[in-house]
Amino acid sequence: MSAIRPDRLHTAVFTATMILASLAAPGAARAEGAVYVMTNASAANEIIIFERDDDGLLTRGETVATGGRGSGGGIDPLGSQGALILSQDERFLYAVNARSNTVSAFEAIAGGLAPIDLVSSGGAFPVSLTQHGNRLYVLNADTPNIRGFKVRDDGTLRRFGSSKRALESLVTGDGRASHPTQVAFDPERRWLVVTDLDTDEIHVFGVNRKGRPTPDAVISPSAGHGPFGFAFARGEYLVVSEITGSDPPGTPFAGSVSSYEIADDRSLVTIESSVPTFQGATCWVIDDTGRFVYTTNTSSGNLSAFLVRRKGALRRKPGNGVAFQLPGTLPLPIDLARTADGTFIYTLNTGTGTVGMFRRDRRSGALTFLGEIGGLPMRAGLQGIAAR
Repeated sequence: MSAIRPDRLHTAVFTATMILASLAAPGAARAEGAVYVMTNASAANEIIIFERDDDGLLTRGETVATGGRGSGGGIDPLGSQGALILSQDERFLYAVNARSNTVSAFEAIAGGLAPIDLVSSGGAFPVSLTQHGNRLYVLNADTPNIRGFKVRDDGTLRRFGSSKRALESLVTGDGRASHPTQVAFDPERRWLVVTDLDTDEIHVFGVNRKGRPTPDAVISPSAGHGPFGFAFARGEYLVVSEITGSDPPGTPFAGSVSSYEIADDRSLVTIESSVPTFQGATCWVIDDTGRFVYTTNTSSGNLSAFLVRRKGALRRKPGNGVAFQLPGTLPLPIDLARTADGTFIYTLNTGTGTVGMFRRDRRSGALTFLGEIGGLPMRAGLQGIAAR
């Protein structure tokens, strides 16, 4: 009997697990509330499940294998936002496996996750995902490109033709190469947006009724240095975090946020240019479904909040840029997520190996700290968080 290669054995075991899970899942109850964290481990990537109660507090649950391998590494190894996402209806969870160039799909069930699919990402080093309706796109950073999938009714994925789009891999005058960080649909699925950290560019693809992107993106310069994560505030304004804002790259405590409107020709119209957070390494940003956006400032160990006015103007709340200072020495918050209604916000703090828990005041946008849950490996490659 010939020996089975370890990688094929691993795939076979995961496939068998998916078959058993698919048989059990139909009778399983849907999960009521949960937060998911991706280990991004290079040997075997996993998802850590935290059950969420009605008060927003978390209890650690089981750990589920993705069937792929993460990048491993230390702090922010993927350099991206959106590595782990929930579908719009919160039935399915999708995760990137950067080292094995795959995407994993799960069904969210009471107390856990049922693995349902494992597909090639269509490129090298997938780092970010976005989903809208029956379309999911993955951003591959080393290729770099975006690749589209049809989302079937059961959450599984099928690649569809004419959906792969290359990103222009440019090298700037000072030798910086392309480093795409996030891909996401706008709320109406008119655009696919990609930020590029190192070239200071933002790519906007148009999307037709079938979910296929235009052959080429319209590329606009970022208002500030180091565009990283982004969100759509008030359903229309593109709000982008910038690691060093309008200051030279490497300047400490110079993070910022800019807001834009996407014109009909897919160019960006700047509304607010590099509004400073006065904090360091402003990278991840989420909206609250309405008037506020929140960022994590990794090197400063805190969160910032901005009020987004009706025409997309930004105002810091509070004025010093610190909505909440996380406890501990160098907590290094590298990612954040919110529940669908925006009531609860969670931060992934890789420096302390914790998940921070917050309740958000709907009117003022203020954050109430509910505590932390620990037990995660510190500075060990954690990346990606999603909440329901």
